[in-house]
Order: sequence, then structure tokens, then C-alpha cells
Amino acid sequence: MTIKRPLLGLAGSFVLGEVLALLDVAAIPWITGAFAAACAAVVLGRWRAKRRLNGAGDGARSAPGLGLRRSRGTGFGVLLLFLAALLAGFGRAQGVRDRLDGEAAWAGKTAGVKVSLTGTVERMEEKEDQTELWLRDAAAKVGREGMGFGRVVVYADSGVAAGGDLGSGARVGGGLESGVRVGGGLESGVRVGGGSESGVRVGTAAGSGAAVGIGSVVRLRGKLEAVAGATNPGEFDFARYYRSKGAACRLYGEELTVADGEMAPYFEGIRRFRLWCARVLERVCEPGDLGVFKAVVLGDQSSMDQGMKDMYRSHGISHLLAVSGQHLAIVGGGIYLLLRKAGMNRGRAGMFGGALVVSYGILTGGSGSALRAVVMILCLWLAGYLGRSYDCLSAMGLAGMWLLWRQPYLLFQSGFQLSFGAVWAIGGLGSLLNEALGAEKGWQRTLICSLCVQMVLAPATVWHYFRYPIYGLVLNLLVVPLAAVLVYSGILGILLGGFCQPAGVMAVGAGHYVLAFYEGLCGLFSGLPGYSLLVGRPGWGQILGYGAVMAVGVGVVVGRKTAGRLLGSLAGKPPGSLLGKLLGSLPGKLLGSLLGRSLGSLPGRSLGSLPGRPPGGLLGKPPGSLAGRPPESLPGESPGFRWGGLVAVFLLYIWCFCILLPRPQAGLSVACLDVGQGDGLVFTCAEGTVLVDGGSSSRSGLGERCLKPYLESRAVETVNYAIVSHGDSDHVSGLLELMEGGGVRIRNLVLPRMARGQEDYAGLVRAAGVCGAQVLYMEAGERISLGDLQFTCLYAGNPAQETDTDKNRHSLAVRVSYGRLGLLLTGDMDASCEAGLLRTCGPGDLAGIQVLKAAHHGSDTSSSPEFLDRLGPKLVLVSYGNGNSYGHPSPKVLERLRERGSRILETGKCGAILLWTDGERLECRGWLGSDP
Repeated sequence: MTIKRPLLGLAGSFVLGEVLALLDVAAIPWITGAFAAACAAVVLGRWRAKRRLNGAGDGARSAPGLGLRRSRGTGFGVLLLFLAALLAGFGRAQGVRDRLDGEAAWAGKTAGVKVSLTGTVERMEEKEDQTELWLRDAAAKVGREGMGFGRVVVYADSGVAAGGDLGSGARVGGGLESGVRVGGGLESGVRVGGGSESGVRVGTAAGSGAAVGIGSVVRLRGKLEAVAGATNPGEFDFARYYRSKGAACRLYGEELTVADGEMAPYFEGIRRFRLWCARVLERVCEPGDLGVFKAVVLGDQSSMDQGMKDMYRSHGISHLLAVSGQHLAIVGGGIYLLLRKAGMNRGRAGMFGGALVVSYGILTGGSGSALRAVVMILCLWLAGYLGRSYDCLSAMGLAGMWLLWRQPYLLFQSGFQLSFGAVWAIGGLGSLLNEALGAEKGWQRTLICSLCVQMVLAPATVWHYFRYPIYGLVLNLLVVPLAAVLVYSGILGILLGGFCQPAGVMAVGAGHYVLAFYEGLCGLFSGLPGYSLLVGRPGWGQILGYGAVMAVGVGVVVGRKTAGRLLGSLAGKPPGSLLGKLLGSLPGKLLGSLLGRSLGSLPGRSLGSLPGRPPGGLLGKPPGSLAGRPPESLPGESPGFRWGGLVAVFLLYIWCFCILLPRPQAGLSVACLDVGQGDGLVFTCAEGTVLVDGGSSSRSGLGERCLKPYLESRAVETVNYAIVSHGDSDHVSGLLELMEGGGVRIRNLVLPRMARGQEDYAGLVRAAGVCGAQVLYMEAGERISLGDLQFTCLYAGNPAQETDTDKNRHSLAVRVSYGRLGLLLTGDMDASCEAGLLRTCGPGDLAGIQVLKAAHHGSDTSSSPEFLDRLGPKLVLVSYGNGNSYGHPSPKVLERLRERGSRILETGKCGAILLWTDGERLECRGWLGSDP
């Protein structure tokens, strides 16, 4: 039993084991059962094969019998090896998951308490006003209790400068509010906040003048917290991002002491060299180019403008900004060739080149894509040095197992998935189609590989980014060839600019024109319809369907040549054999003719030479000699590049992509989003989308990091109505960002009647004018309709309180109706407003209310007993932020609701609350799965 690319198979088994562990699947019974079934299938197959051999006589089975025993043993060995890899992946990932869960649980128990943390600095990143430290082998202590941590992320004020003097006058602390962006699916920003006490002095056990660097042992005090995961659909999962780096907790440092100033010279030298390179680029680059040069040469995207990032991502060329195999090949390969031309032998050149590649991978941040490229390049050079053949997919398998053994949670990161997917697309699917379609010229192979990359990466792209650049294939063919110019220009600018600034400016000039060309191309393509198609996040069924149809389609295209090879091998059967007689019969001749016309020419010989076939064929001539054609080709075929096959693959790609498109909305979906201390609800039906409020007093950037990702994950590009219950910031801050930032169009902004002429609402009115939204004012009795979905205003404030400065009393009470579903929205109404609502409502206005959105986040100033008795809701939604200073929700209010038999769902416990109804039945669940 011969297994091609066993390392790739082992990697696949290892990855499967890690996926089962990280998704918390009870996999051991399934693994055992699958292995037993596989063993039984092997035994049964070999037993049946042996019986057939026994029936063929002793002479026929003597030699094959030995092969049978060897094959059986090899088959069991392969199964055992794959099972071992699967169990290794499962055990490793489960161990890492349990460790990180334990660290997060301990941090949760000490929430709000200052802890003492000691650890070794492994990584340092200097931002504008803070320093980010990654500590390994850390130990935390609170009183007599302690806990060990594999890795902890620490944020400290930039007064603790990397490598800077930590004398007695240095300070740490102060506000940690800085726009630190972390990578991942949405490239979403996060502000690491939490005010630390300003003016805390730094002590140095190592003496005055001790410096912090890679390898230093430091002691800190501060508040330790577990990194929270995504609590809303479409939201970036910071918990998984940190876990992909090996950390589950972070600490906001308020005091720092250097316990041991000894540094690791190699890693500290790389860090300082990176800082020097960044300073050189700042001197020689134009401001608009600086961020891109830092990204492509140093792997640092922190200086890039967010608009520039969005432009590259929306056009499908953001891979140019990530240091990967292309960049490392340019750097390491170029140095290797220079050393070889300088007369150095292959071994020494490979050793120096390998050391440079490893160092450059560390310098650029050690991302998954960079480290994958480092391993594969080293495998390539090692194979060349040993005189062995290099297999791209096997090297990829080795790199994947090594990376995932170190950090199993890398599996969920977009960079890891896209990097390895691109390699598989080029080395696997691309090689297969190149051979099947007869691609021999460089441009033909480039075209096919580019198409394969688009085909393979499409599901991951829309899963993480919700959008798909439909012109990405063409754009990449134009920009990728110039990537080497950009990288070499940046490197040369550093080398020359470090000694002569004008020379460095001239060196980066070539890169400047490349970037201008990129920007011009993006501007050109952005003018085309649907340049960035909003697809939303597909379901698992859609992704599996995409893969299945793609596999079958590619199999049909490739199978044409495979079948040809099969017939070519069958042509070697002797005429007297059973197969020879079959092919010589009339049905066999007809079958051979049909296969010949559908498969084209066969390798080695034509169909006319099949055994049992007369030299003249069915018509007395070989099929290939029709119309004077040579025997090697058939009608409609040419021995060159198969353009028809390429068109078929492209049409297959379009067909499969349609599987990922959003399905029509059925019924009504309601999402009460977890916005922290605030409110935000989204109603989606077939006719459109309505947003009710959207703000928070505890989360900054709510529009960009919560509202927009949710809407785009549902493929919502236009909000028909944005209804504002009242003007408090915890109800409008995210909506205001959404209107100012763009990306989602809002057609109509609906404000309460009492907002007319109020200065507090002027910002919303101005933003609506900028984004082109029509401003409407809602009065009691007015209605908004979208098909069967209706929003009816039951109360719009007391007319006698027009000048009331308490915006809570401006709150609209809106009844939402869809079929038999009735849902009441009350904003931040207090008990007096609830009483006014009860007085003004008619007998049937409040009838049939099954769902209540609790007023004012569950405050005890609302949800009065009289109001709850009149409504009698079966389900109550409470939106609030965990740990808020207001004490929301009030225990008294929760008790009132329980006494009346209402089911309570809280965003603070469940995350986003998701409802769905067809107008008759109602389904509800919490995004986090917690449903008390």
C-alpha cells in the first residue's frame, strides 16, 4: 500500500484532532469507532481479495500472496500512524485549551483586585502612547494565592520605553486609551482601556539605569482580566485572537520593576534593528507611503491609515501587506543567489540564507504566514543541499503541524487559513489543473494558479470579511508582479537611507510609483459595479456544499485525462485476455470510439491501437486520421493548451460561488445586540432592515466594531429606518459612528417628536444630512411598515413636558407587530412615562404583547408592577453591560418579572439575544448559549 505525501496525510489527521478538541467535540468514541470500522474494512477487503486469488489457482496466487501480506501490514501501519497523529492533535489542543481556560477562570476570580505579576519579556511593541509587553512563564500572586501563566499580555504607558532608562524619574500608568489595532478576520480595532493610576513611579531592583528588553525579568502590579470573546454575530473574537498567541489574559500595568535586566542578545538585537529600520523609513518615505512600506518590509501595520487598509482588503490585494512566502523568498532567495554568485558553495550559502530567513521571520513579528514560509523555504534549501526532490505540499504539512503544535488556536485565524489555503491552491489544485489542461507556458500556469487561489480562498474570505472582491483575479494578475519591486525598494531604502538620506529617498522612489499604480488601479476598479460584493457570513451547509460541488467539478475536469491514462494502460492487455476480447467486440469498439471522442488523445498510443481493434477502425481508418488529422488528435481537439477546460473551471468557480450567496430572508429575525451598557436592536425581514437605537456608554467604536460587523455578516448593506428612542449617548453613539463612517447606508433617520429643535439631537441631524438620510419625527399613532413588519408609536412623551431636559422622558414607546407576534420597545421610560402610556393607550393597543424590551436596562425606576400587570409579557429582554456602575439590572425588577412568570434573557449573560418568528411561532436563543 503506497501513500503519496504521507506527511500531508499526517498533517490532515493532526489538524482534524485539534479541531475536534478546540470545538469541544466528544471525539474519542467517534475516533475509536472510525478506526475500528477502517480496520474492519481493510480486513474484509484483503480477505475477499485472497479468496479471489485462491480461486485463480496456486500459480496465480503464489507471488501475489506475499504482496498481499505486505499490503495488509502496511495498511494497518498507515491506519495506526494516522490514528496516532489524530490523537496527538486532539491531546495537544485539549491540553492547551484546558490550560488557557484555567488561566481565564483564575483571572475571573480575581477581577477588580490588583495582582503582582512576574515574567520574562518575550516581545515588545511600542505604540504612540503605550508599550505592549508579552510575558512568558509568568507567575501571578494575590495574597497567598498564586497561579502560573504560559503567557500574559501587559499594557503599560510609553514612559516605560523599550530599552529606555527606567530611572527613578520614570513613570508608568496614566490613561491606556489608545487605538491599538490587532489583526484577524475583520482587522477590527480595539482600545485597550482601563485607567491606571497616574503618577506611579517605577522602581528597579537591578539598580538605576536598568532597561527593559527581550529576555528581561520584570515585576508588575495591576488588574488582571480574561480577554472576552465575541458576544455578537459577526464580531471579531478577541479571545481567540489572544489564544492564537498563547495568552488568555491581559494586565494593565500600573507599577513595573525590573527584577533582572539581563537580555537575550539575539532577540533584543533583532528588535532594536527593527526599530532602527522603522526610523530610517520614517525619514526617507513620504507620509502616505510610510505605513505600506512598514507593513511589507517590517510586518508592522500599526502606522497604516485604516482607509488604506480597507482599500487593499476590499479589492482582494491585502495579502501584499502581510509578510509571507513571497516576501521571504524575495529576501532570502535574493541573498542566497548573491552568495552563490560570489563563489560560496551551496551548503554555506544555504546556511547563511537560512539564518537570514529565520531572523527576518522573527523581525517581522513571527506571524503564522511568515513562519509557514520560513519552514517551507528551509525545507526547499535542505532538499537542494541533500540532492532530494522538494514537495511543496509535504513542506506545508510539516509547517502546519509545527505551528499548530505551538499554538493550536491559530486554526481559527484568517491569516493562517488564507496563507495555507493559498499554498494548497497553488501546489495542490493548481498543479493538478496545470497538468490536466496542458499548461506549459509560464503565463498559462500563472493564470490557472491565480484562478485556483480565488477558488480555494473564497469561503474563508467571505467567512471572515463578509465581502468578496469579484475583480480580485484580474487585479492580482496586475499587482503581484510588482510586489518584488516594492519590497526591494523598501529594503534598499533602509540600507542606503541609514547612511545617506537622499540616497534612501531615491531608493524608495520606485516603490512610491508602484504604490501610486496600486492606488490608481484600485480607484479604477472601485468604479466598476459590485467591485466589493457583500455576501455576508455563509452557513456551514453552504461552505460544505461549495467544497463538495467544487471537488466533483474539478474531478470531472481532471478525470478526463485520468480516464485517458486508464485506457492507455488497458491498451497494454494481451489480445487473448478477457479485456482484449471485450475491447475487440462490437460494444467494446463503440465504447472505445465514444471514449476516444470525449477524452481526446491518449498518452502513448491512439485508440486505433487498442487490442482486438482492427487497424482500420470502425470505418476502416484510425479515428485520428479523419479529415487529414494526425493520429495523435481527434476532431475538435488540439494537443496544446485546453482553453475549453479553463473556461469550464471558471464557470465551475462562478457556479460554486453562487452557493455562498445569502439566502432569501424567511420570516422576521430580531437581534438584541450586546452593546455593553446601552441598547441596540436590529429587525430584518424580506422587505428590509430596521435599526432601533445603537449606542453604548461602556464600549467605544460601537458602530465600527459591533453594528457594522453584524449588519455585514447578515449581508445588510442598507438600513431602511434607524429609529432613535431618545438622544442619550448610550442609545445613539454607535448609530452616529455608522452614519459618519459609511459602509452601511441609512435611508431614513426617525427621531422622537420631542427632539425637534433640540440641540442634543443636532449631531444626529447633521450626520444624517452628510450620509443622505431623510430625517423624520415620530408622533404617537404614526406607523412605519415594511411588508408585514409594522412599527407603531404608542407614546411619544408628555406634550406638557416639551422642554424637559431629561432625555429619558423623550423615549418613544413603539409596538412591533409581525403576524401574531407583538413586541414592545420602551427606550429609557421611567415609571411616570409608563403610567402616561397606560393612560393614552386604547383597549387593544397593548393586547397580544408577548415580548417586552425592559426599559432603562432593567433599572428599578422602570418596569413598575402596574405596567407589568397590564402587559403580562411571556419573554423579557434586558440589555446592560456587565459590571456597570448603575447596578443594572435591578434585582427588584428581575424578581417582579419572575413573580409574573416571565422568561428573562439578559445580554450580560447570553450575549446577543436572537429571535426568529414566522408570525406564528417564536424561537429565541442567546448567542453565547447561556439561557438561564
